[in-house]
Amino acid sequence: NRFGDICADNEKNEDAIRSWRLFLQRWPLSVDAPFVQEKIALAYNKLRNFESEIAERGKLENYGPGSEWWKANSDHPLQQNEVARMSRDALLEAAYNRHRSAQALRQRGLASQSGEILERAIAEYNLAASAYRKFIEQNPETPDAYEITFNLAETLYWSGQYAAAKTEYARVRDSNVDSKHYADSAYMVLLCLEGLYEKQVKEGAFASRTTAPEITGTPPAVEILTIPEIVLELMKEKDAFVKRFPNHAE
Repeated sequence: NRFGDICADNEKNEDAIRSWRLFLQRWPLSVDAPFVQEKIALAYNKLRNFESEIAERGKLENYGPGSEWWKANSDHPLQQNEVARMSRDALLEAAYNRHRSAQALRQRGLASQSGEILERAIAEYNLAASAYRKFIEQNPETPDAYEITFNLAETLYWSGQYAAAKTEYARVRDSNVDSKHYADSAYMVLLCLEGLYEKQVKEGAFASRTTAPEITGTPPAVEILTIPEIVLELMKEKDAFVKRFPNHAE
């Protein structure tokens, strides 16, 4: 643990991570173990390896109430309380940081028309989504689940994960906890479906028609076409949206 600290102080973060991992392997129930785990996450942050940072922060759950570490350190209530707080706050802060970074990169990418920057923004959105989802999984009863679920939906949408985003937006729209994002989440469900429709057209799942089918044969008849499921779902959601929000700007 001390050697890892020395390495980190000298910006040798990879060496520090190796040292701290060895500590955790040898003394997994040490009262210091979760704090060493947090140091690993911070070291990855300094290395700008944000995916690993989020993964390591997620491991703090292994030290929470009911864990072997928690049982072994029942005589350290102050450390237990700090670990419980740290487990919750660290993962959420990582999600917020990646989300803010993604938004800033997207604005820069759009302003400069840079595909490379926009790709970086998508990567950041993916990391934020991963952290939000992990936080919700670990804290299902959190009072701010409504807001965090909306943030998860946003990061999924802007990273192009329309199907997953639709599920989360619908969860927010149909929630009885709050109505702050009711209209926005309902509208975003439509945008997700439109995104899925455009994606399927691009992939050749079906052709997008702009004209009526030709009348052919004797006697003349119109070819009966099967309406794609995504189109039926989009029509259904649009009808529901108009009923919910007859005066909506969109």
